[in-house]
Amino acid sequence: MNPTMSPQTMLQYDDSLLSGRLDCLAPNLAAAFAACIAERLFPGFVSYAINTGSVSTYDTIDTLDMVWRSCAGARLDEAEASRLLDECMDLIASIYKAPEGDAYYAEGAIAAIACAIRALTLSPRDAGRAAQCGYEVVDYFITEECKINFAAQGDDGMVIHPAVQRELMRQQRDLQDLEQISRHRSDFAVLIEKLRKRARADGASVFSND
Repeated sequence: MNPTMSPQTMLQYDDSLLSGRLDCLAPNLAAAFAACIAERLFPGFVSYAINTGSVSTYDTIDTLDMVWRSCAGARLDEAEASRLLDECMDLIASIYKAPEGDAYYAEGAIAAIACAIRALTLSPRDAGRAAQCGYEVVDYFITEECKINFAAQGDDGMVIHPAVQRELMRQQRDLQDLEQISRHRSDFAVLIEKLRKRARADGASVFSND
C-alpha cells in the first residue's frame, strides 16, 4: 500500500453507510458479513487459547460453525441463539478477567461472533458492530504490537496503514459479494461456504505489518 495514496483512494470506516447497506440485507446475509470478520479474527482467539490454556477452542469452533450453517439457511431458534450469545458474553468476560498475551484479539473474535448471532435474531444492523471489532483489533495490532506512532501523520496516519486498508477492503468486498448474493440467490449455500473459506484464508494476514 502506497503511504502517499490520495484521500480519494483511501478507504475509511463509515458506520452509518455500513449500517444502511446491512439493513437492506436479509438477517442471514448480514450475519454472514459479521461471520467473515469473526473468521478472519479467529486465529487471534486460537493463539490466546493455546498460549494461556485458560479457555477451550472446541465449543467456540462449534458456535462459529453453527453461525455459518444458519447463514447458509439452517434455522437457529431463539432459545439456542440466546444460549450461544450468553456463552459468548461469558467467554468475553473470562478473557477480560485474564488479559494475557493475545487477549484483545481473542475478545475481538468472540465479539464478532456475538454480532453475527445478534444479526441473525435481532437486527441486521448488529452485524455492523463486527466491522468495528475488525477495525479496532487491527488498530490495536499496529499501535501496540508494531509500536507505530501516528501522531506526526495526523488523523489519517493510522487508517492509511496497509493492515487497516486491507481489513477495510475485505469488509467492502464481503459486503459487495453479499449484496450480489441477495440479488441473485443462486447456489446460495455454496456461495456462503466460499465466503467462509476466503475469510479463513485471509485470517493468515490480518496481523501482518506488510
